[in-house]
Amino acid sequence: MKRDAKKIRNEKPFEFINCKTDEGVMKITEHIIHDVLLGSAPKSEIRQKM
Repeated sequence: MKRDAKKIRNEKPFEFINCKTDEGVMKITEHIIHDVLLGSAPKSEIRQKM
């Protein structure tokens, strides 16, 4: 799978995750918050802190 991902993604990043064991899930979550949401926490997370 890693070989195929490298071939398809070229120089673009990729990460393998395992939802059963949560391996890699936090890394993907951090990426989404930082790069997609531009550092803002999701609204559901903000509501939970209140």
